[in-house]
Amino acid sequence: LRAVTPWRDAVRRIVLGLCLTCFTLSFWHLQYVLPAVGAVELYLGFRTLRRTNRWFRAGWIISACKVILLYCNLLLLATPFSGKWSAALPVLSSVLTFFLFLFLRQGLRPAASSIAQTPKRDPALWACLWYLVLMALALFWPQPGFGVFAVMVYAFCRIVKALLAAAAELEDWGY
Repeated sequence: LRAVTPWRDAVRRIVLGLCLTCFTLSFWHLQYVLPAVGAVELYLGFRTLRRTNRWFRAGWIISACKVILLYCNLLLLATPFSGKWSAALPVLSSVLTFFLFLFLRQGLRPAASSIAQTPKRDPALWACLWYLVLMALALFWPQPGFGVFAVMVYAFCRIVKALLAAAAELEDWGY
């Protein structure tokens, strides 16, 4: 039963999408490929859950905006106009990603109450907080040294762990 539930695939897509859009690897053109794949995974994951509750529907709309923003940014990078929007688009994308974390958290709460479950912990909240740490580090230390880089890697690992814990909790509930 766990292998065929739509929640399993949707949450896997959301976790993968959030992981791929949270960071940038600037070699082998991965700074373009990984966020593009991650944005589509986010869209498909939230699309599956959009009829469950209003928070997942809002996440689906935000993920669609994130896909459009990302692909418009990729198109702008191929034109002479890329310099005009180079600072605004990553900030907007980061804000949209933060809202996706919040909507995922808010969407999981009614899903738990609909099957008479109470969450033991709140891993999606921790993912939101660790993403705020990542955003603060990116804003205040644009040229990080090794110490800031280590904190960023640690925060990213905590985000992944929190998202996987949320997925495991859903599986324990029978989703």
